Amino acid sequence: MARRSPTSFHSRFDIQVDRETAENHFINRVINFISFKYPFLQEATARTGYERLRNHQLLAIANSLGERFNKGIIFAAYVREDFFRCLQALESLYPTLGEQEGTQFTEQLEFIISQAEVDLGIRWKNGNFLPTGAKLLDEALVNANLHWLSGPSYQNVLAPFQKGLSEFLQGQRDPNKLIDAVRDMYEALEAMAKVTTGRTNKDLSANRQLFVSKLGLSNYYAKMLSDYIDYACKFRHALEAGPPRTPPPFQEVEAFIYTTGLFIRLALQSTT
Repeated sequence: MARRSPTSFHSRFDIQVDRETAENHFINRVINFISFKYPFLQEATARTGYERLRNHQLLAIANSLGERFNKGIIFAAYVREDFFRCLQALESLYPTLGEQEGTQFTEQLEFIISQAEVDLGIRWKNGNFLPTGAKLLDEALVNANLHWLSGPSYQNVLAPFQKGLSEFLQGQRDPNKLIDAVRDMYEALEAMAKVTTGRTNKDLSANRQLFVSKLGLSNYYAKMLSDYIDYACKFRHALEAGPPRTPPPFQEVEAFIYTTGLFIRLALQSTT
């Protein structure tokens, strides 16, 4: 497979590319890849022998996007030239692939991401697009947690944690998604506290002292958790009666995600 040169064409010739254009280029490269590797997903009528696989894969994409499945709708039509719909479609396609094909799919997506003229703020990890951040923190507080939470005991934690990451990624375009990211990250930690304390009928506020105690942490962390709860509650109740909440700054939500990841990591370590 061809690799990106150390200095890309647009950089060598000082060609300025804005974010929207780079996203459109990403979508085009993805559709080119799908058309070449999975041509039956781009054809309105399935080829003989591929009908069942095509329908299975397009159904997965339709369900992920909340669309009604129609045999005549192709991959590009589901994407609708929308960057985040494209990411979601790719995520839903990945689980339908075999192990070897999934590895090749991953290599191609990583190459397509590397071709972007500007930083798109995304990375591909274990079948999901994740927002890029501080590399060491991502590895310890996001990637490792996603791996450890994959067990059956933590599904109520994993689901909102993954959803919060997705909303944070969308927050680059729609700041209101940052409020949703805070809510879901809080829900993930609340679910983790219920698992850790065994008090499944208590919310995080009621569980915080016992949660910190179970983790073997000092009063400093109890104060830190208390501030975390206070911060989240400003946005958790934003849909209730009252003036609409102003979305928090992007960097604050990123820090909130890392704080969530820190407490989840400590909780996981305390139970292993």
